[in-house]
Amino acid sequence: MSTENQIVKTTGTSFQQTNLLNTYLAEVRRYPLLTPEEEHDLAVRYVEDGDEEAGRQLVTSNLRLVVKMAFKFHSQWANVLDLLQQGNIGLMQALNKYDPYNDTNTRFSTYASYWIRSCIYNYIKDNYRIVRLGSTRHGRKLFDNLRKERDRLQQLGIEPTTKAISDSMDIPEEEVVIFSQHFFHPSLSFDSPTYVGGEDARPLSDDLQL
Repeated sequence: MSTENQIVKTTGTSFQQTNLLNTYLAEVRRYPLLTPEEEHDLAVRYVEDGDEEAGRQLVTSNLRLVVKMAFKFHSQWANVLDLLQQGNIGLMQALNKYDPYNDTNTRFSTYASYWIRSCIYNYIKDNYRIVRLGSTRHGRKLFDNLRKERDRLQQLGIEPTTKAISDSMDIPEEEVVIFSQHFFHPSLSFDSPTYVGGEDARPLSDDLQL
C-alpha cells in the first residue's frame, strides 16, 4: 500500500494508520456474512463456471476474518495494515485452491483461515526486526513458542519472568528480554476506539465479530 509510506508515528500509535484502518473496517462491514449453503453454492459456481462475481462474494464476505486474524498477530508486527494486506493475499490463494467437494465438507472460511494465517505468519518471520531474530535458532524457538510458554508457566503458578522463560526454554535470558520487548508491544490496541462516518466510538474488537 503506497499510503502506508505516509504514516506518521505519534506516541506509540499512528493517527493516520488508525484513520486508514477505520476506513477499511467501514468498507469491510458493508459485505454480509454467508451461510454455509451460500458459501458452497458460490464456490461451486466459481470452480465449475469461473464465475468471477461468485469469487468476489466469497472473498468480500471473509474480509472480517482477515481482520480478526491480523489482530491476533498484531503484538508481533506494529503496522496492522501490512498484516491485512498479507492476509488478503492468503484469502485469494485460498479462493484459487478451494475444492467445494472436499471429503471433509470443510467450509471455505475454515479453509481460508489456514492460508490467511500462513501468509501473515510467513511475512512476519521473513521481515521481523531485532537483527532478524526470527531466523536464528533461538529466535525461531521464541517466535513459535514464547506466548505458549508464558501461558504454560502461568498455569503452573509460575510468574513468566524472562529468567523463568530462559530456564524453561534453555535460551539465554538476554535474548528473551530483547525479543519480548518487541513481541508484546503493539502500536495499536485491540480495544482502540474507532470513529467511522460520525458513529459513536466503539472498540475495534466490535468490528471483528464473525
